[in-house]
Amino acid sequence: ELNDTVVEAQLRIKQVPPSLREADSIERYLRSNNRLLILGFNATLTEPVDTPGRRGDQIREMELKLHPDLKQPLNALCHDPKTTIVVLSGSDRNVLDKVLDLVLFIFFSGLLISTS
Repeated sequence: ELNDTVVEAQLRIKQVPPSLREADSIERYLRSNNRLLILGFNATLTEPVDTPGRRGDQIREMELKLHPDLKQPLNALCHDPKTTIVVLSGSDRNVLDKVLDLVLFIFFSGLLISTS
């Protein structure tokens, strides 16, 4: 019975949000004057890395590279005065500085650090 209670509680918590209507999202984005985009770093902005059997700290030490398909769009977003980009990461600051040299600000350990 306890297992059933746990499963029922998990089902109540795990709800899939309704899907976004793409046309509405694009229209509202284009009309907005103050945009905030929050992006993850590892495996979101970087190229996929084959990491079977590696620990998290070993993955963080690997040579990460910005995904080539993202450089131009991310650069355009970073230079758009209506858009603020925040990149969340557990990687060291020197890794973020190297990979994200085009990003104007990086949040690091809860602090806003300007790289410009």
